[in-house]
Amino acid sequence: MNNNCASLGLFVDIPYIADHGGIGMRFDTLRELVRAVGGGELQFMNAYSALPLNPSTDPYRSGSNTDAVTTKHALFLAALRDLGYRVYCANSDDAHYPASVIPYMSVDLVTQSHRVNQVWIVSGDPNLVHACEMLQRNGVSVCVIGLNHVSPSLRNSANFYLSGYLIPDLIPIRDRQRRSEDEDESDKGDKTARLAQPNQESPAAWGEAGSRVRGVCHYFNDLKGYGYMRFLTRIPQGPAELYRYDSRLPLSPYKTAFFHRSFFSDGHPPVTLPSRDVIFEFDLTESDRGPGLQASHIVPCTD
Repeated sequence: MNNNCASLGLFVDIPYIADHGGIGMRFDTLRELVRAVGGGELQFMNAYSALPLNPSTDPYRSGSNTDAVTTKHALFLAALRDLGYRVYCANSDDAHYPASVIPYMSVDLVTQSHRVNQVWIVSGDPNLVHACEMLQRNGVSVCVIGLNHVSPSLRNSANFYLSGYLIPDLIPIRDRQRRSEDEDESDKGDKTARLAQPNQESPAAWGEAGSRVRGVCHYFNDLKGYGYMRFLTRIPQGPAELYRYDSRLPLSPYKTAFFHRSFFSDGHPPVTLPSRDVIFEFDLTESDRGPGLQASHIVPCTD
């Protein structure tokens, strides 16, 4: 990314967020993230939503109240407009299948991005790859923010990729059991409307002792069974800060926390460590080894 970028565009795939771990996303935090890391001003913010199916034709929501679902969806879209997003709604000609927002996003990516030199896309859909490549051929930098189930082809086609789970206060903190219960409950109502729910906040601020955060394991000694988690403490101010991974450096937005393999909720790491592809959720406490932080109750937060 170019630190001289001044013109930014944001495209948000709401159905992807709703279906892939983004319930409760803070869209105001997303807006500030793009401004801060992109190092410029947003020229437009587009959010794409599929109109909710009639519950009588949706097998996952049979018995739901049609008016209640429609009202919640409308209130959610109104809240987005209040934050400055321009909302586009896709409608399906088939009563049994929701409309796809991807064709609408793809067309707008190609036709609107001549006004900017950096585009941010919140999605994981591989069908956006062709549009991304067209933008890049025209000199537009493409940045992708993903959650669960991000297409490798979309991730690899981007100039820059960032997991939304790593951004402080962007996605509500919830452990695996709570997330499973939330997802089961979401089948009974409109998922996109539930995106506007408030965060499940920790008692302490993100990154401080007593809080629960997300990060990646950047070091692990398999012989001795210990390692370190790295996590963001705040939204980076520009791309230079985002890449300042060493927490010892001045102005680094990162911290590290010690952990032992026994600190995982299952008693052992679920994957081979270290791994920068697996994001973990964990509690932060004062280390019993001296100054610093310690990670405990560690669970993977991505599926």
